[in-house]
Amino acid sequence: MERQTTSKKRLGIKWDHPVPAGEEALDFNSALDEIRGKDPRPLIILRDCDSCKGRDDALLSKTLSNEKVLLLTHWFHCVKLDRRVVE
Repeated sequence: MERQTTSKKRLGIKWDHPVPAGEEALDFNSALDEIRGKDPRPLIILRDCDSCKGRDDALLSKTLSNEKVLLLTHWFHCVKLDRRVVE
């Protein structure tokens, strides 16, 4: 038995990938305001690392069913940042 297209779409995380507007460093509150934008939902921020390579391994378990986690992410504004953001 395989999931249909609509079910598969609902089990995906919709990531925003903000692009920095300049090279200047922002203070913490300004950075959060920039990332949040106009979305009032709580934030989930995931910073990529060298070993992640664009995967969602930091949120998902390799041994458990992740369907609940994937569905619950729709209650959050999910943002994925480049690993160089701390530089």
